[in-house]
Amino acid sequence: MKKTIISAAVSAVISLSTCACAGETDTGDDGNLITSLKCGVTVLDVKTGKAPGMTEFLSAVNAKWNLDALSAYLKHNKDSLTDGTVYASSDDIEDETNYYFISRIIKKTDGTPVYAYVHGHSEGIGNEICFYSYNAEKSEFVPYSSPVLKQKSSYKYTDTSAGFDEDSDDLHMYTLFMYNESDEAVMSIEHTYTWDGNSYILKGAKIWSGGDVKTAYDQEMKNRSKMALVDIDRDNIPELWISSDDETQQEIFSLNDGIRLIADSAYGPPSFTFTANGVLSSDPDGFNHVYTSLKDSRPKDRYSANCRIEGEKEVCKYTINGKNVTEKEWSGKAAFLNKTEKITPEFEKLLEIN
Repeated sequence: MKKTIISAAVSAVISLSTCACAGETDTGDDGNLITSLKCGVTVLDVKTGKAPGMTEFLSAVNAKWNLDALSAYLKHNKDSLTDGTVYASSDDIEDETNYYFISRIIKKTDGTPVYAYVHGHSEGIGNEICFYSYNAEKSEFVPYSSPVLKQKSSYKYTDTSAGFDEDSDDLHMYTLFMYNESDEAVMSIEHTYTWDGNSYILKGAKIWSGGDVKTAYDQEMKNRSKMALVDIDRDNIPELWISSDDETQQEIFSLNDGIRLIADSAYGPPSFTFTANGVLSSDPDGFNHVYTSLKDSRPKDRYSANCRIEGEKEVCKYTINGKNVTEKEWSGKAAFLNKTEKITPEFEKLLEIN
């Protein structure tokens, strides 16, 4: 099993927030100033004429932003840094600000270096990842484009963190969903990027979760190989959509207040359509329909219509929240199902469910 270099906080809960205040400073709950680096557009000056290594890169980062954890680390270790990976937390430097950083120098195919810097806070404030290359002509570090920088989720209550493999340049980005009332993690998604010699390429995603997803995966979902996040009820809290490679078997889970199944392909190849706040699952022949509505991204009401042919007559059973109702009652209360729409998920490769 590969080891990943991440912060102590990440090891415990895989949790660090993405700061929304790029280029500004803000104050966290503990009173410390939080700095967003805005490193994607910021050039760093190199203060020495020699070929830059880890010492020169971290010194340039600190000269620009004067970061507490990095300042303290450089004060004690500036003369002993190597060009591999540097990780330091407040515990390592006897610093009470609870910041941490990770830095690594990655070599391109032509041997030139790319410099990575991850900056975060153990309370989940101000996490950011930066990539730089060195411009020898101007003696400065310049932002280096990476698809990793586009991975940050826009969903609310989403925390992110990052870490490198100890024995490779693989980079892991963790997205944590914390919507239940106990403030414990409901689920986290780990995106793994591999270095191809010039850039990071998305390898795929792992889902870390207990509850329904893990149980169902162990028992019935071994062939699931795709996943996507969708926002069915448009409240900025995503739902999890899982699929087999040929997309004939699929499930959709809600994530708020625990993970719950809201739609599946029990009737055969899935035919999902959506209202403004729910999912309708139908079989290919149109005999069976199950609709689950969402409120605050939690399953609320469940409508079902199950039909069969007896002789030359279609016989149907209708229920609302498990209670039998007449066709007239069902049609009246489920009239909104006449107006549904399709959602096409942007699936990515699913590597594993833990």
